[in-house]
Amino acid sequence: MNLGFGGGFDSQSEEVENLELEMKGEIPNWLNGSLYRNGPAIFEKDGSEAQHWFDGLAMLNRYRFRSGKIYYTNRALRSDKYREVMENGFGSGGFATGGSILDSLKLVFGKPPDNASISVARLGGRHVALTESPGWVEFDPATLEATGRIEFSDDIGLQQVCAHLHRDNKRGETIGMGIRYGRTSEYVFYRISDQELERDEIASVDTRRPSYVHSFGLTENYILFTEVPFDTSLSDMILSDGGFIQSFEWRSSEGTTLYIIERETGKTEQRSMDSFFTFHHVNAYEDGDSIVMDLVEFEDSEVVQQLFFDTLDSRSTITENGSLVRYRIKNTEISKTSLYKGIEMPQINRSRHSLKHRYVYGQATAREGCDGIVKVDTDTGEFQEWWEEDTHMQEPIHVQKEGNEDSGVLLSTGLDKQADKSFILVLDSSNMEELGRAYLPFKMPFGFHGKFYSDL
Repeated sequence: MNLGFGGGFDSQSEEVENLELEMKGEIPNWLNGSLYRNGPAIFEKDGSEAQHWFDGLAMLNRYRFRSGKIYYTNRALRSDKYREVMENGFGSGGFATGGSILDSLKLVFGKPPDNASISVARLGGRHVALTESPGWVEFDPATLEATGRIEFSDDIGLQQVCAHLHRDNKRGETIGMGIRYGRTSEYVFYRISDQELERDEIASVDTRRPSYVHSFGLTENYILFTEVPFDTSLSDMILSDGGFIQSFEWRSSEGTTLYIIERETGKTEQRSMDSFFTFHHVNAYEDGDSIVMDLVEFEDSEVVQQLFFDTLDSRSTITENGSLVRYRIKNTEISKTSLYKGIEMPQINRSRHSLKHRYVYGQATAREGCDGIVKVDTDTGEFQEWWEEDTHMQEPIHVQKEGNEDSGVLLSTGLDKQADKSFILVLDSSNMEELGRAYLPFKMPFGFHGKFYSDL
């Protein structure tokens, strides 16, 4: 794509399996397990091109840590969409890559697209590549080979889903949400038990114009959904010829609506908020008679447009001006605190999920020509950053060692523009100092999200 990001959007189709990477520095021997990352990696085929970052074909990456060594495997996700593009090139029917009204009808009412390029999860012991349609794909955790679509045994009937799920280890369930489109559409909140692949509906909320949804919040007792004013209608979606997202419209005068749903009863309350756009909720928890909700906030939906390739071509940073903010909800009152500006891809120590957390880790985006890593102390407001010239870092994943919330390491993949290679970086999360890194034999395009599993 030659977009000025050091080849971070160049297609990569080369695959390797269980390749031992050469280490620089040392990583702790206690770090044993596998980091799985997902993201788009193929953007061109036979003269045709994807038009938006989100439309690149998915590639899975596995970094296996064993006794101070790292072994790397990558594999393009052989989905139905992958086979279609290999045969016919990038045509239509994507997130933003245009098509016809017929393509739009297929997106809404047809077989869900399965270019599952956003994240990964384990559902009932099965490893799953996730996207924003119900076209999730199971894969083998050792070889990364796709083994087929995930088929649920229920009849909930969703056309769009959140690619970010919430795992509740205490209750043995996973919480998700999606949208049923219709003359009156519905936001649907559901749980998946560990025993079987069946979604149990918790609650639904009617909406005339469904919002774009990428993530939501979860506390011990509540689901938190922020309905941002970047929305569409069923008729607009069907009549659009520019891809799924092209029918959405930013309407700041409508404001953002916060839905608070009781997990056990489905009882729903709503609160009015000022307009903002968000991709990523960070975490939420209950604090006495209040609910605390952290997320990365943008002033409007312009960030979605900035990720079209013709727009990225004129930019030196992928995203900018994302702010880590904290909302405190107490009865009908909502207060807001800004914690850090210039952040995306936020993560926490996952043992603090739905509980009070102190630290937020994320991709720092406030410098031209590079992206770093930041750790924000939400108690004190202080932060620590890691930067390296001519380097683009991606989502940091925290892996805890025995000790406090901040003990352990951060794992992040990056692109070294001088070396013209991607690498995996290991930082000491307590002081943000580099412990070691290992370079791949090639450049891997910028990805989205991942998970670390200590037993793999």
